[in-house]
Amino acid sequence: MLIPEHTRAWLIDILESNLFLQLAPFFVLFFVPVLVLFTTTTPHPAQHLYTLTMGLESIGLSLSWLFSSNSDNSVSRSGKKAKKPRTRAEPVARNG
Repeated sequence: MLIPEHTRAWLIDILESNLFLQLAPFFVLFFVPVLVLFTTTTPHPAQHLYTLTMGLESIGLSLSWLFSSNSDNSVSRSGKKAKKPRTRAEPVARNG
């Protein structure tokens, strides 16, 4: 089967584009395991949708933690500033 010249040039342009080169590994790493999972299991078709939905949800929940940042490290999680550690000289100065 021969591919027409204009189609061949169009395919080469797409395959050499930066967008394709960046997205192709993602699609391979995502769709190959999904296809293997779907071809090796034989449950009800609704089970496939449930499995796919749960997988996408777990990816989304884990990625949201990667992109969050804590800009102020001096404030603890409860919103209060951490207390300075007490030295031995403070109680001695108060008592005597």
